[in-house]
Amino acid sequence: MKKVIYSIVVFGIIGFGLYTASNYYNQKYLKICQNESFTLGGIESCMEYLQKLES
Repeated sequence: MKKVIYSIVVFGIIGFGLYTASNYYNQKYLKICQNESFTLGGIESCMEYLQKLES
């Protein structure tokens, strides 16, 4: 039973870390794109472009 709880806690921490890292990059991209464009379509296009460059 302890192994099951331990596994859930470990994978939960890893998942939260990945979510936080992903969210950090999205916020960074959002700030960059807001400086370059003032329209919603321009910001969305800029974010898609930056995400494609990253991967």
